[in-house]
Amino acid sequence: MSLRIILGLFIVSSFLHGCFITDQLFVEQEEPIEEINIQAKAEQNVSAEILSEIGKDEYAPYGFSQLKVIKPLELVQLEEMELKLRLHPKDSALMTKIQKQKEFIKKNRIERAAELSHFFTLITDTLNINIVEAKYTLNDTLAVVDMEPEIALTVPKSYQLMIDYYFNEYTIIIAKTYTEGKKMSRSFYRFFKDQLETYDRVDQKSNFLKHILDICTMVKFKGDFDQEYIVQKVLEKFIKKERQDIKDYAPVAYSTLFETKNNADNSVVGYYFFHKFIGNYADQKDTNVVLVEFSPYYQVDQIFQLDSTFESYTNQL
Repeated sequence: MSLRIILGLFIVSSFLHGCFITDQLFVEQEEPIEEINIQAKAEQNVSAEILSEIGKDEYAPYGFSQLKVIKPLELVQLEEMELKLRLHPKDSALMTKIQKQKEFIKKNRIERAAELSHFFTLITDTLNINIVEAKYTLNDTLAVVDMEPEIALTVPKSYQLMIDYYFNEYTIIIAKTYTEGKKMSRSFYRFFKDQLETYDRVDQKSNFLKHILDICTMVKFKGDFDQEYIVQKVLEKFIKKERQDIKDYAPVAYSTLFETKNNADNSVVGYYFFHKFIGNYADQKDTNVVLVEFSPYYQVDQIFQLDSTFESYTNQL
């Protein structure tokens, strides 16, 4: 896939689904890299491929995954047969099988391949940054033969600092000591990055990365991981973006943030709070009280309209 094609993802990324199909004729093996420059060569070739396609756009590489060798099943079978032949050098039937396997491999141009993922940004104008994570497939000479997008996200240039903080895991939480702040910051990043890797679709992964960057901005602003501040700001952003049917939204009050726990093991499976706000809905301005549920990663999950007053719910708790 050409990088020019992936640039179109920034317009329609919310409609895309990840396209990761494992060919059952291939066996993935994390083989040891014989020479350290193989990794470097693969990275250089991927960067060169990107630069050859982007024209005058500004390319900023952030990092690469470890190169992974992919060996087709036919090559694995050939190696197994050749190993057996060493133990039984006079096995004529086995020699015939090996010869036929070699001919089949040559005829069908079967060869090893390699994969690595690359996280980078492209700046195409003065207003926005395109964030890309893509999986690159290389042939046995480490030439790029294919590319599949994993993240395709466009954000304002004001996000540049948070992209740097997120990828490099710079200290974002202020603590009594630098070491403590660094440790807490890394735990914060790992909590969200681990969840990011659970998504398969391009749109899901891209949207969640945007969510992470927004939370990073809030944490840096406060200097600590203030859950109540975060969920309040997340909800305000959600209503302004996703509930455009509500005009002139103005928050009035929030209850304390409560945890939703799993009855089986008492683990936290989400959060919720009560919220009072003023808004103009269907050309009628009114005060509303809602129950808002959040995921364990502080995403708005569900919003329930309530009939009683805000105080009737919060005073009972």
